[in-house]
Amino acid sequence: MRKATAGLLLLASCLSGSALAVDSVGGELNFSGRLVPQPCKVQTEDLDMQVRIPSVATKELIVNGGKGKEFEFSIGLSCKAGIKNTVITTFKGVADPNMTGLLKTTGTAKGIALRLLNSDMTNLDINSQSQPISFSDGINFLKFFVRVETLDAMKVTGGPFEAGATFELSYQ
Repeated sequence: MRKATAGLLLLASCLSGSALAVDSVGGELNFSGRLVPQPCKVQTEDLDMQVRIPSVATKELIVNGGKGKEFEFSIGLSCKAGIKNTVITTFKGVADPNMTGLLKTTGTAKGIALRLLNSDMTNLDINSQSQPISFSDGINFLKFFVRVETLDAMKVTGGPFEAGATFELSYQ
């Protein structure tokens, strides 16, 4: 039995030696990435929001200097506060060419655009950063407002309208 075992060991060592003698070619491999400190997750129902603005009467725009009533909307976040405890929101969309900072509308309604507002009712221009908003552990809501505006309420054309924007969250 000893002879058979020694023979197998000798055969195994010869085979492994020949496997090591194979020429090989190699190269360099680099990895890169980005670690993002993202302490919050957007609530699923807020990933694709539909903000409904009730009918706005042209009379309301005339009486209020071209501004309609404000309507609240919010973005829900589930957060784990830590290193980052504030968030800035940027709404990105097509700016109205005639009304600086406002979101362009499409549809049969003419002469209007949408104004976004921070929670304290200060203007939030489209494609600009919001005021920093603090958050804590748990569910948080980033509150904003939207309203219809016009430069000349006497020249608006009634009808349905819509506008689209995306939002981006930056943590500080």
